[in-house]
Formats: sequence, C-alpha cells, structure tokens
Amino acid sequence: KAALHMLAMTYAAETEKTNLRVNIIHPGAVNTKLLGDAYPGGYPDDDAVNPEDLVPLYLDLAAPDCVKHGQVVGLS
Repeated sequence: KAALHMLAMTYAAETEKTNLRVNIIHPGAVNTKLLGDAYPGGYPDDDAVNPEDLVPLYLDLAAPDCVKHGQVVGLS
C-alpha cells in the first residue's frame, strides 16, 4: 500500500500543471465475499461499508469539475 501511495503522489506531482487529476481512494473495509471469507462472523469493528456506498465517491472524482488532486479520499 505504501508503494502505491507513493506512486500516486509522485504521479500527482508530475501532472500538477495538467488537466489530469490523480487521487487515491481509501474505502476502508468493504463488505465483499473476500472480507466475509476472512471474517465469517462479521468484520470485528462492524464498520464495513457496502460497495454501492462508494459509488458517489467515485462519481465525484470522475466529474469534470472535480478539483481534488494528490489526495487520499475516503468516505469520512
């Protein structure tokens, strides 16, 4: 994760004066089959979100008027 973060932040710095926007989405725990297999009794903190809860976040970052750049974006 640290390497991906550094790669994205480096790319964001390199593209700062262009129309390209580079951000990282940090969704936290997401209710998926993989998470369910890892935690059969449920995620310990009970704060996992459903995949559809992330859609507005992706749409916001994909919007033509989005000005976020070089950020780690999450639900909170």
